[in-house]
Amino acid sequence: MNNTNTRNYEREYFELCLKAFPTQIPTSSELINEYGIYCWDNEQAVELFKKIVKGKKWVELDFGVEKIHLQTYLENLFTPEGVVYYLPFYLNLLYKNTYQNTFNKDTKFDFNWLIWSLNIQEISKELHDLYLKLTPLQARCVVLVLTNYLAYMYPTQEPELSVMQFWIDLSYSKDEVIELDLFNLKDC
Repeated sequence: MNNTNTRNYEREYFELCLKAFPTQIPTSSELINEYGIYCWDNEQAVELFKKIVKGKKWVELDFGVEKIHLQTYLENLFTPEGVVYYLPFYLNLLYKNTYQNTFNKDTKFDFNWLIWSLNIQEISKELHDLYLKLTPLQARCVVLVLTNYLAYMYPTQEPELSVMQFWIDLSYSKDEVIELDLFNLKDC
């Protein structure tokens, strides 16, 4: 039943990311990891990835049916600056798939690679240092997605705090006032 009063949580999360993350492409550094994307051993996939991403804002990305681009660690695809810039695209994708319950079904999406890219114990120091520069609102966007994802994937277990704790701490580490109740954006 489609109720016109039903909230569009995916849209609200997207708008939250628009508020939290810049959409302008940084011009100070290269965003695509030219060496890492060759891990695919598939020249066509590499060229298609470059064509899809190069010069595109995170709000303009759409990988469509190209699953290979959605099953590779972000640090293989992007430089650390690129990971941070394109992070909201991937967070929205993860939020959407969590909300629609489309994991490992018809789409065959496996988001462990994204969780890996958010796990402070698994990433490069350079990316870690860039994550430390995120605002509390940006960090809360990550916390919201991780909370929903981990609750969906492991409904009978407590969330893995080693992945979550850094983001929780970062989301409250500065004096920025957050007006939104991010943890109630989606009914569980």
